Amino acid sequence: MSSSADLLRCIAFAPYRRGMGPRFTLRMWDAHARFSDKDAIRYELKMGRTVLFSGADFGASPAYAMDSNEAVCSLMNFLTLKPGDTDGDYFEGYTDAQRAFAEEHAEALHGEVEARFGRDGL
Repeated sequence: MSSSADLLRCIAFAPYRRGMGPRFTLRMWDAHARFSDKDAIRYELKMGRTVLFSGADFGASPAYAMDSNEAVCSLMNFLTLKPGDTDGDYFEGYTDAQRAFAEEHAEALHGEVEARFGRDGL
């Protein structure tokens, strides 16, 4: 587990009106490694208290800082894919919770990211 000193960003997203849907938290840490010739970012996306996604297999574009809005948007583009956005076999390894998120909340969360950081960041 990365230390708090390695924390790059912690962002809360509320794509729904209060009481109308879940809230999400994205945390990003410097993984102190390389992934596909890029600096690796360890991440965790939670829906409420449930961890939906976590890993250290994301590398943002070298054109942007690891803690930049562009890095956040790039990561969230992958985490908010939903059926119809890509090949159906992309979701084969998803857990039931991840599949439910992709079908029910990914589009709303993607919209919240776009509203916060602008369409150009996505």
